Amino acid sequence: MSSNSLEQPRVSAFCDGGGSNLTGFSAAFVLYTEDGTLLYRYGEKLNAVPATFHLLSTSAVHSSNQAEYASVLLMLSYILNIRTGISTLDNTYTPLRYNNLRINVFMDSQLVINQINRVYKTNDEVLKQLLKNIDYVKEVLESFGTTVRFYWIPRESNKVADKLQKDVANGKII
Repeated sequence: MSSNSLEQPRVSAFCDGGGSNLTGFSAAFVLYTEDGTLLYRYGEKLNAVPATFHLLSTSAVHSSNQAEYASVLLMLSYILNIRTGISTLDNTYTPLRYNNLRINVFMDSQLVINQINRVYKTNDEVLKQLLKNIDYVKEVLESFGTTVRFYWIPRESNKVADKLQKDVANGKII
């Protein structure tokens, strides 16, 4: 058995959320295999509670930080749906089904990354609830052998997720 077969397959997730009270808020994520192949991209308006996942608080999103958290929840929930068999996809999504999958999550919000990694605390009650929800989905994924790690990247390195989030916020079809 080669040393490569013992390594965890990796998926890179680039997440972004944002918006304003004028345009509304949106969240997006983009998934890539470790060789850079695009697996999936998704964005959603967050003016009301998203229909695609129910772990967001019952109130609508009212800040960019809440939208950033929502982008992580959307992504983790999407992967959880695949891992549990709720979503059935063709073979292009096979890496998301590996038992020892490692997901490296990249975001350009240093504040949000540091809150998720518990470097900083949050006093905002909505963010606290969103963080609990992120922790819960992460724990469930880890019970399937999936490792999830969060990393800060400069905004220039998150251009695809940033553009997708802005396109969704502006009502462009993706």
